[in-house]
Amino acid sequence: MTDYITWTPDLSVGVAGFDDDHRMLIGLLNRLFHGIQAGQGPMELEGVIESMAVYARQHFAREEHLMEKLGYPGFEAHRHEHEDLARGITDLRQKVSYGATPKLCLEALHFLRTWLSAHIMSTDRDYRAFFTAHGIR
Repeated sequence: MTDYITWTPDLSVGVAGFDDDHRMLIGLLNRLFHGIQAGQGPMELEGVIESMAVYARQHFAREEHLMEKLGYPGFEAHRHEHEDLARGITDLRQKVSYGATPKLCLEALHFLRTWLSAHIMSTDRDYRAFFTAHGIR
């Protein structure tokens, strides 16, 4: 079964722990995708959204702690992007509370893929050289 997003070295941000976190988040997205393909999307949606909310919050805390500790110059902008995802997940949670539908599954899949892809490939990649210069791998 093909994944919606496949982890490749191009997605690496150069920090092993953060790469592991990103793999987990991508895995959750793929779980929803496979559920949709199997006709089980609405049954998977709530669990995926809840897991995404918890895991993303933990991941964001780890990233932000390290950024703040080391004085990363893009910290505030990065934190604001994390807040955007948190708001998006809160919105999805509210919609799920009214009932998970196939349409909502596709909306969630699109939102999460767009956000994760853009954030990992752009914003997170921006800190790669900074953390590498500080001996973080």
